[in-house]
Amino acid sequence: MRLNPEDAFAYRFRGDAYLAKRDYGRALSDFDACLKLNGTDEVAYRGRGSAYLFSGKPDLAIVDFNAAVECNPESAVAIHGRGVAREVMGDAEGAESDYRRARELGYEDSH
Repeated sequence: MRLNPEDAFAYRFRGDAYLAKRDYGRALSDFDACLKLNGTDEVAYRGRGSAYLFSGKPDLAIVDFNAAVECNPESAVAIHGRGVAREVMGDAEGAESDYRRARELGYEDSH
């Protein structure tokens, strides 16, 4: 990123690495940087949504999972993630609807 600070994918990939390490603050920062450079990166929205979800902010996670679905309406991963966030928020009906749609799109889970 020192060589090319405009490389959105570099921020996304590093954000993914921080997410895997459970370093949610750094992951959020990198996903933010990626999305400033490329506001239609579905994977970055999903990653940031997951970071928000895992850091206890399911309301913000839903916003990002919605954005990911806007980028790709058939993103089973984003729809499932939104379902998890909805379940955490107490929206059982919305969660079940998302889980059902994600399964229709090929997502396999335990619900």
